[in-house]
Amino acid sequence: MNVLIDIAGAGVLAYAAVTVPRNARKARALRAEAKAKAPVNIDPAKYGLVPAAQLDSRFAGPDPEADAVA
Repeated sequence: MNVLIDIAGAGVLAYAAVTVPRNARKARALRAEAKAKAPVNIDPAKYGLVPAAQLDSRFAGPDPEADAVA
């Protein structure tokens, strides 16, 4: 009887030795995928940039009207 218990215990340990690392890899891959899909929020003021709402995209360079007034 003890031999059967030893064999069953070895089988359970072998199963765990295979499935636990595999499940850990799957969980790590799922976390990485979720992190990659998460939206990125960047605060422009934190980096000294002008917020997008204040940008004037009509001109690629300096504003000619402002230069003429100056």
